[in-house]
Amino acid sequence: MNQELIKSLSNEDLLLSTERVVEEERKIVQVLIWHLQEIQDRKLYLLLGYESLYKCLILHFKMSDTTAYSRIKVLKILEEVPEVLEGLKSGELNISNIALAHSFIEKHQKLTGEELSQENKAEIFESLKDKTTTEAKEFFARCNPETALPHDEIRLLTETHYQIRSTVTNKLIEKMDYLKSLISHEHINPSHEELLSLAFDALIEKAEKKRGVNQKSPESGEMTTQSLTDGTRYIPRDVKRYVLKRAQNQCEHIHTNGERCESRFQLQFDHIVAFSKGGKATIENMQLLCRVDNAFKSSFEVH
Repeated sequence: MNQELIKSLSNEDLLLSTERVVEEERKIVQVLIWHLQEIQDRKLYLLLGYESLYKCLILHFKMSDTTAYSRIKVLKILEEVPEVLEGLKSGELNISNIALAHSFIEKHQKLTGEELSQENKAEIFESLKDKTTTEAKEFFARCNPETALPHDEIRLLTETHYQIRSTVTNKLIEKMDYLKSLISHEHINPSHEELLSLAFDALIEKAEKKRGVNQKSPESGEMTTQSLTDGTRYIPRDVKRYVLKRAQNQCEHIHTNGERCESRFQLQFDHIVAFSKGGKATIENMQLLCRVDNAFKSSFEVH
């Protein structure tokens, strides 16, 4: 049906047609959720060269950040409360409210330290039925006012500058003031950016030292005989340092589209030829993989 035909409809026919389209949209959303659930289960986003389904939805399927985020939230909720799908199908629940509920549950559990039961979660969604998004926000604010605090946000301002918005506790403000006093002889009235940069630099240096990132890495020919022939699962420190330097502290997995993963999240050392198949902890047989790619590789090795 094109726009000209829609314009020619009578008021009654236009309303009836709109009801049919809305119903079709609900069905399409339901089918889309099923598709995304299966892609998530099979981790097919890795085959497309993305480290997460979220990035895949944005970069491959061209969804907006907000749309992709809400779809991911719905998938997570469906794992915990499958009956939510029925509410989505009937129109009693909508994507936005389901995503809001997921955020509320996460925040509430983090604040209270208590895990909500499946029954409690189901009750929350029962209370959300036929509510507008505004009504849903008001409902959550009444349940636990602290969960209504704004989300963290990073917004691009220029090519080189971002705006970070975050709600923090008084304890963090006290730590910032204390840090200011400690460094006041070198940094007079530092900005928030300067404080964060100093804190991050100190933490990064500590973490890199722990991982051996900045320690001198021997060249390939300098590997000790023990490092090259050791038949245990133990990975020698000189091998680790060399692999970290070669990988530039990024995942080395090459996806089927020819692009390297380059994730820096939860990096793990992996035997290219599995240890169970005789693979040794040598620089030639070791690679650096993110947790997701390592798990994906392992699933294929098992099968």
